[in-house]
Amino acid sequence: MRHIAISDIHGCMTTFKHMVERVLELKPADRLYLLGDFIDRGPNSKGVLDYVIKLEEAGYKVYCIKGNHEDMMVSAYEEPDKQEIWLYNGGRETLRSFNASQPQEIPLKYIDMVDDF
Repeated sequence: MRHIAISDIHGCMTTFKHMVERVLELKPADRLYLLGDFIDRGPNSKGVLDYVIKLEEAGYKVYCIKGNHEDMMVSAYEEPDKQEIWLYNGGRETLRSFNASQPQEIPLKYIDMVDDF
């Protein structure tokens, strides 16, 4: 069993998936620790979150820690006056990946997911 830690994925789904499947060749017995900043800046934050869900549903042991970018997204969702700081720090790219124009258009299951990290 290996313990693997990855941080700062920042919406880079293609790179993340390549690392997990081709470089690391993740096995079901491995423990994958994701150390925050799954979203923002890169082109496919939604895809990153969907891939984490897929790994968990397939039985992989994935342990997630909320980073400051996830915290900003939840804050922007809950408190509209906090949106600007998130948008400035990569939130626009995350909104695009959800085909959303504002945080409240992101499906609640994703907000709850990152809030529970």
